[in-house]
Amino acid sequence: MTLATLGPLPLKHLRRGKVRRREPSCGRLQEMRTKAAKNRPRPRSVAGSTEVSRALERGRAAYQARQWRDAFESLATADRAATLAGDDLERLAWSAALSGHDDEQIAALERLYQVRLEAGENLAAHPAIAAAEVLNFHWVTEFQSPESIGGLLKLDKLVVWTLHDQRPMTGGCHYSAGCGRYAEGCLPCPQ
Repeated sequence: MTLATLGPLPLKHLRRGKVRRREPSCGRLQEMRTKAAKNRPRPRSVAGSTEVSRALERGRAAYQARQWRDAFESLATADRAATLAGDDLERLAWSAALSGHDDEQIAALERLYQVRLEAGENLAAHPAIAAAEVLNFHWVTEFQSPESIGGLLKLDKLVVWTLHDQRPMTGGCHYSAGCGRYAEGCLPCPQ
C-alpha cells in the first residue's frame, strides 16, 4: 500500500525514511514568522552573476549528494543574493531542516508555499498523491487551504486526518482550554 503524508514535510522526502519534526509553540511560531519576514530576501536581477550561479550549482550538487550543511550554506548564499525559484527554495528548506536550521526551514517553507500558491499549483496532481492509496493529513494549517483539502478529498482515496490539536475545529486555538469563544469570533482571546 502506498501512503502519502500531507503536512510540512515534502512528500518525496518522506519515502526515503522517517523524519520527525517538532512543531513550535504558538509564541515561538509567531516569533519565527516575524524574523522570517524581516529577513526575507528582496527580488533582484542577477543576470550574468557568476557568483550566484556558482553558489546555486554548489548547493544543488551538495543537495544531490545529501551533504545537507554544504547544500544549506550554498543555497542560502544564493538566496541572499537573488530570490530562489520553487525547486531551489524547496532544496533550501529541506537542507536547512536536515542541518539543524529550524527557523530558516520554516521561513523557506512559508515562502515556498506562497510561490506555489501564486503559481496555481495543484497538489492533487503531484505524482506522490497520484500513486498513493491512502492520504494521511497531519499538520495542514497554513500549508493547505480548505480548497486544496477539498480537492484532495475528491480523489476517491482513503483519507486519514491525524489531529494533533484542536486547531482544525477552533480555527486558531491549538487547545481551547475550556474556552468556547472560538465559536463566536475568539476575540479577545483569554490565552
